[in-house]
Amino acid sequence: MKTLIKSLPNIRDYSKYTNSEGLNLIPYKLIRGDCLNNINKKEFIKLNKYIKVIIDLRTSKEISKNPDKYLDEFLDIKYYNISLIDEEFFKEIGLYDNIDTFINNYTIDEFNIVLKQMYSQFVTNNKSISSFKKIFKIILENVDNGIYYHCVTGRDRTGILTAVIMLALDFSEKEIINEYLLTNKLRKKINKNRIKYAKKEKKSKEYIQKLIRFSIVDEINIITFLSAIKKRYESYNNFLTHIGLNDKNISILKNSLLCKKKIKN
Repeated sequence: MKTLIKSLPNIRDYSKYTNSEGLNLIPYKLIRGDCLNNINKKEFIKLNKYIKVIIDLRTSKEISKNPDKYLDEFLDIKYYNISLIDEEFFKEIGLYDNIDTFINNYTIDEFNIVLKQMYSQFVTNNKSISSFKKIFKIILENVDNGIYYHCVTGRDRTGILTAVIMLALDFSEKEIINEYLLTNKLRKKINKNRIKYAKKEKKSKEYIQKLIRFSIVDEINIITFLSAIKKRYESYNNFLTHIGLNDKNISILKNSLLCKKKIKN
């Protein structure tokens, strides 16, 4: 998939992982990735062979700046915008306007605390919980179709949704963390160039430290999210039930999205 869609550096399915029952996701049923503002038409046609549903996790402001392309030309695609983060929270931490504002607002220690707060709020914020419910309703209604979901770079919000999907499908914490961290490998060149440009612009050492922290996905982020679930709901199952994934719905997801026998990678 990565070589298929070159303009989407962080695109992937995650069918290589095996759950507790020895099952894998059916390839290309669920694809995570970057926003589609840079995709060309030839690439979109290729992507369209696999997917019929797009779930956009960005805020309305992010979408207005960089909307997904070609949606009006491919009428077989169903597009949904469900912001996974509370826009008021984005404004509160200073990330609503631009990355520079966000980075400059905090010391390095404060910056790390805010990032942890961002991952915790996916569990504690009512807006995010409501969004999870809406997203899984869409997934359940479209389990027979390929689904592509994304935020801006396919990093934080997309990583969080992937983690919850994997929890529902009985993948281990280890597999969830490994999948989350794969973003660093796929975005290595982009992140390297981003830091190189910041140095060329004579940004301060502290600024660059914070930019590096913001650009990568750190294991502490996903652990913070998983720990917040257990702290607030006592178990993953309780959390899944709270966002609308009862036993019946989880069974539908498993029967529709998992392979009957293990894939050989």
